[in-house]
Amino acid sequence: MIVDLILNRKDGEPYNAKDTYIYITEHESIFNKEYPISRAFDGGTNKDVQNALSQYITDGGYSSKIIDYIRSVDWV
Repeated sequence: MIVDLILNRKDGEPYNAKDTYIYITEHESIFNKEYPISRAFDGGTNKDVQNALSQYITDGGYSSKIIDYIRSVDWV
């Protein structure tokens, strides 16, 4: 799940934007759902990706503390 990817990075796992993008697009394919996250990676700014990830966390009912982390790091 995408939330696991975020939490793994928070826990110190090395981060690579390209690998993250690939993971997210594969996740979309598996669940036959398009998230605004991949669109933000495709043509947006870091702020756009942060907003899309934050919305994913909110929609999923996850802790808002994760959003604080999302906004504290660069994703692109």
